[in-house]
Amino acid sequence: MDLVFPAKSRYIYPTATRDIGIEIPVTLFASTQRSVRLQSKLDTGASFCIFQREYAEQLGLEVESGIPMTLETVTGSFQAFGHSLRLQCFGHEIESVVYFAATLNFPRNVLGRTGWLDRFRLGLVDYESALYLSPYNE
Repeated sequence: MDLVFPAKSRYIYPTATRDIGIEIPVTLFASTQRSVRLQSKLDTGASFCIFQREYAEQLGLEVESGIPMTLETVTGSFQAFGHSLRLQCFGHEIESVVYFAATLNFPRNVLGRTGWLDRFRLGLVDYESALYLSPYNE
């Protein structure tokens, strides 16, 4: 099966020699009508979308009231809490359960397979810094 992306699905992501990974601008919306904009890394190896605790607090969420989960990484494990939010990136909006790290020292924000990548068709041409993204059902 060939994947065909509409012309409007092409986005150019910024690259620089000091940057590692692909950064995607994301806006998170809480049911409190608050929103926060942030930069997140595309991480096809991450099981879930995980964000820094500070963003949950900016949204007015009580982090520990979410779904508790212990997440494992190559370097160890950490506690996170899941919350149902709306995410917007490149003009596409989805509803998803995302996780916020329990501690303040979590170093990055990631868009993972469950809750983000499973909602889209994704094409990547790294040589051109081009990311093709369209909702899965389009």
